[in-house]
Amino acid sequence: MSSSTLAGRLARGITPRMGAASIKDVAPVGSEMMDFGVEISSRSSSGAIVTPERALGIDAVWSCVRLLSDSIGALPLKSYRKVTGGREDFENPLLQLWPNPEMTAMDLWSLVTVHLNVYGNAYLGKVFDGARVSELWPIHPEAVIVRRVNGQKTYQIRDRAGSPSTDVFTARDVIHVKGMSLDGLMGLSPIAYHREAFGKMLAEADHGSRFYKNQAVPHGVLELDGELGDTAFQALEKRWARAHRGAKNAGKIAILEAGVKFKPLTMSNADAQYIQSRNMSAVEVARIHRVPASMIDASSGQSLTYRTVESDGIHLERYSLNPWMVRIEQALMRDHDLFPGAPDSYPQFLRQALLRSDSKTRAEFYAKALDPLRGWMDRAEVREAEDLPPETVTQTPTQVRKSMAALLPAGKGGHD
Repeated sequence: MSSSTLAGRLARGITPRMGAASIKDVAPVGSEMMDFGVEISSRSSSGAIVTPERALGIDAVWSCVRLLSDSIGALPLKSYRKVTGGREDFENPLLQLWPNPEMTAMDLWSLVTVHLNVYGNAYLGKVFDGARVSELWPIHPEAVIVRRVNGQKTYQIRDRAGSPSTDVFTARDVIHVKGMSLDGLMGLSPIAYHREAFGKMLAEADHGSRFYKNQAVPHGVLELDGELGDTAFQALEKRWARAHRGAKNAGKIAILEAGVKFKPLTMSNADAQYIQSRNMSAVEVARIHRVPASMIDASSGQSLTYRTVESDGIHLERYSLNPWMVRIEQALMRDHDLFPGAPDSYPQFLRQALLRSDSKTRAEFYAKALDPLRGWMDRAEVREAEDLPPETVTQTPTQVRKSMAALLPAGKGGHD
């Protein structure tokens, strides 16, 4: 199937490789996308229906996904080609600046990371201008059907009614980034595979809403010496509920009459453990997404020190962010329309931005890196790493050493 057909489905008004219609009509993004079969396949044993939207409503899930997506989206995605003695970067506005008329690079790579952490898959549709890829558009994962036909990976796009299109696309048309997989064809959705855990959290949230709606503390009963008729009973119940139920009525003074007495009841053990259970659920979410619990403000039982915070930062970069970045980089690199010279040309996120330390630590690092004998950087590289403009006059390491020696007291200069 011509990739121009996919381009036409990707964005109205875009001129694709061979003339086409548009893709937003068939591969909607976000709130326009319906949940296909969610209620049947995602009901947990707690009775809660787990959908991506409901799961993201759990504060710990939102925090984990946002931490990962914002961190990756904020990193520059550079393009390099190998040259004799090293590598050089080259401009690639499609990946670095504006992938399409509606999105910035951060918008796109942040959304790709969200899709990976919620659905386990992310898809980018390619729009061509002649033989050149001119735009990249995200396709909602629930709109894509992936199959392997005669040894070739194929994609079909559902329309807004949920029906698969008759058009069949290939890897020439769609860039597919997968998460952890069992078959190499599709990534696994963390939400779907952990729906029991997420279902329990949703049930806890529902319980919490009812818990506080009915005034968490105190619970109690109204006692009377005699019996009330049905009408009087209902009237008393309504009056009490109207005056004292709910958080907005907390602390109000109760006025009792006709021998009515209020007897408070202590909080049950199950209710007392509710907050602790919520915290344990947050730690569980952090574990599912491989995010340090402290970074979503969940208590892991360890006291926070400079060393543990530093360790958590390294953990986030090494075990949480890096695997996702490598998956995105390799999916882009194997697309020969974007990187025809691969593996001699390739994309790479600028990971150094994640590891930027305080000024004192950077100064000590650069001092060692610029050492004339043991160093591995020059001044131009340091200024580039610090996002500073190039110097107008450059000096060789030997010239720098002579200049420094001239400033030292007699007898303490270095040797050439």
